[in-house]
Amino acid sequence: MNLLYTTTGNFQTLESQENIAAWRANYHIIESLPMERLTSYLRLDRSSSLALVDAIVCAAETDMIAWESPTVDSMLSFPITRALKLAEDVRALPENCAMRDGRKWKSLPFVILHNAASYELTPEMREDTHAHLVVQRGTDVTLRQIQTIVDEYQNRVLEDYRSVGIIIRFENGRAQIGAALRKKDPHIESEFYYAAADRRTNTGWVTVKRDSEGLRNDVELFQH
Repeated sequence: MNLLYTTTGNFQTLESQENIAAWRANYHIIESLPMERLTSYLRLDRSSSLALVDAIVCAAETDMIAWESPTVDSMLSFPITRALKLAEDVRALPENCAMRDGRKWKSLPFVILHNAASYELTPEMREDTHAHLVVQRGTDVTLRQIQTIVDEYQNRVLEDYRSVGIIIRFENGRAQIGAALRKKDPHIESEFYYAAADRRTNTGWVTVKRDSEGLRNDVELFQH
């Protein structure tokens, strides 16, 4: 997976350091970005249109806002509340804010990691958010939960591709997009896909997802 990682606190906390180190050790690509820069990066930074990310992960950790600050709503002093606000800001991004394969940033899975004792997380918050709320129970368990969310998202993207007429095939554990993408209509738009932002100029089949069989075949091909 390629994950964009942010936190409501800072990247020097023990949990964030353990997450990033353990996930990278499992060969996942982890890029970090301060939460106050995230939405402006996605909306305005040209490099965001060249990225390929599978999920945004936000760790709801203790922040540095003082409770007595007169300029900050006390509710926003809760890490989980700030993370949910960031998730809504990402969801509100323009439709044309997309990655280089045409996938919309606003439709990307937004995963919030929080502790089991997040008393400020009310039932209404759980129901009203599109974000995936994951209780942090160790780096490996958390990673498997994120992988499940990403797998479900990728399956929905494949169905979305079919709905706009893109050819898909499954071969040797790989889900691939066909060359019909070369003739894509630049005006095509769906829940996950914005054709005008798609920078790919494919001349053959392009792999967009692999299962364990596909990964094993790729390793064998690389070794050969």
